[in-house]
Amino acid sequence: MLKESAKIDALVRQAVFGSEDEKAHARWMIWEMGQQAGVRPASIHDLYLARGRGEVPPFTTPAMNVRILSYDAGRAIFRAAKQLDAGAIICEIARSEIAYTDQRPAEYVAVMTAAALREGFTGPLFIQGDHVQVNAKKYAADPAAELKALKALIEEELHAGFYNIDVDTSTLVDLSKPNLDEQQRTNYERAAELTQFIRDREPDDVTVSVGAEIGEVGGKNSDVHELDAFMEGYSRTLKRLGTYAGIFQDLGADGHEPWRRRVARRVDREGAARSRRAEGAVTGRAQEIRTRRRGAARRIDIAARGVLEIPRVRSGRDPPGDELPDDRHGSSRAAQGPAP
Repeated sequence: MLKESAKIDALVRQAVFGSEDEKAHARWMIWEMGQQAGVRPASIHDLYLARGRGEVPPFTTPAMNVRILSYDAGRAIFRAAKQLDAGAIICEIARSEIAYTDQRPAEYVAVMTAAALREGFTGPLFIQGDHVQVNAKKYAADPAAELKALKALIEEELHAGFYNIDVDTSTLVDLSKPNLDEQQRTNYERAAELTQFIRDREPDDVTVSVGAEIGEVGGKNSDVHELDAFMEGYSRTLKRLGTYAGIFQDLGADGHEPWRRRVARRVDREGAARSRRAEGAVTGRAQEIRTRRRGAARRIDIAARGVLEIPRVRSGRDPPGDELPDDRHGSSRAAQGPAP
């Protein structure tokens, strides 16, 4: 694509700064170029499931919030990914970031696609709606209106090619309730309902990767008991809503052991082995990276390419601070009602 670099640069400028007709035409052109070159929006759902079943080797998938100088930053990301032979990376933008940077989903997909094309990167394009988050203050004032706004954004993201969506209703957790289930109830019920909303609208042959949150940055660290309460309630609610793929698959859905048992077994195994691995871990890992990096990366890339055949067509992030400072909120504030 290097010989097309000037054309791609011009298309990006039109896709961002042009008239409405110029934007629409440039975004369509970039989308079609991506389809032909093998740079297509994709869901990471099946790759994550394969990783959970142990069918691919361990790896980390970086999720990068590209929100400033997005074309240049995206080019740097895809240039590095190509040089490192990396297989799975996520480019994402949160609801709050969409608001204060004025980058709507269609623009974001066009810019990330063009950045990949410009650097000659090919493979699945994992673009994620990060922290599609309920504003607790607005929800307390008018739940229906806030959920309507959230659903409108989700539809806009799906239409643009966001096939990975992080549903964040954790702002509705109420730590004043007497037990974990009650604390997480509004969180898991709204998360399940939004999962249903996504499943009813996702493209044919695409299972959107849906994420959820159990707590917010600041105030209190979340723990495994809260995770367990959330997942139990989420699963019950989603089952009541119908037959929908959730954010995990339990025994009976795919023939593998339940997530809680799998996680507990992994924690026990890794905890027992940690002391044995400590000595020499840093130098040993450095040597492994030097000698085996490209082989491991190629195996991961093969797995990622397998995901690409399905569609064809993350939490440690910045504190959300939804939209602007006057809309800050914490997990325990949901029951307080609107600010005076």
